[in-house]
Amino acid sequence: TATATATNNASAFVATNQTTTSTSYTGLATASSVTVTTGTKALVMLTCELEMTSTSDRAYMSYAVSGATTIASSDAFALNMKIAATQTIDAHTYAYIVTGLTAGSNTFTTQFRSGSGATIYFANRRISVVDMGS
Repeated sequence: TATATATNNASAFVATNQTTTSTSYTGLATASSVTVTTGTKALVMLTCELEMTSTSDRAYMSYAVSGATTIASSDAFALNMKIAATQTIDAHTYAYIVTGLTAGSNTFTTQFRSGSGATIYFANRRISVVDMGS
């Protein structure tokens, strides 16, 4: 488990290549999360290397928030990649400003899913969170 705790910002990194076939958001075998004391908004950055072997699929990496705030993982704020070829390995970074947080200690935990249920590989996963105040 990669976990980080900080007052204003934190980052967690997992290099291990792990998979899911779940079409609902789920954690991977090696979880990663950061706990940050935030105001009502924060910048969340997701970075991941994704590999898909089936055609016409989509891979998603999102996050859930717990603690002072509860937010479920969602495609609305997910890093995602669509494949239309036989095999693709690609690295992506996604940044999202989260508003409406309850000020206090918030834990941001990475979550993953497959668009079709095919095996998706996720490696070199990073979540970084920076408090942006109120």
